[in-house]
Amino acid sequence: MTLTDYLGPRTYRSPYRHITVTVGLNSVLGVLVLGPVYLWRRGAMIEGLLLILAGFALFILPRQGLMANQDLIAGLALGDILELALWVGAALAAPVLLASSYERRGWTDR
Repeated sequence: MTLTDYLGPRTYRSPYRHITVTVGLNSVLGVLVLGPVYLWRRGAMIEGLLLILAGFALFILPRQGLMANQDLIAGLALGDILELALWVGAALAAPVLLASSYERRGWTDR
C-alpha cells in the first residue's frame, strides 16, 4: 500500500450482498470521533475489539507511580498519555485497518 492508496478513496464491493463502501480520509475523522464504535459499525469488528481491549487495559493502569514529568505535561498520568496515543494512532491507521479488514473478508477493490 502506497501513500496514494492511503490518501485516495478506495471502494470495496461485497461479493455476497453486492453493497459498496468507500474507505478514505473520512475514516480517519470517523475513528477520531467515535473510536472503536466506528470500526465496529464499518465491519472491522476484530480491530474495534482490540482497540476497546487496549484502551481498557490502559484505563485500569494504577495511577500512582505513573505520573509523567509535571513540568511538561501538567500532571497527566502516563496511562492517559498512552490512551491518547492509542486513539490518535488508530485514527491515523483507520484507512489501512478498514482496507485490510475488507480484503481479509473477500471484498473486491473496484
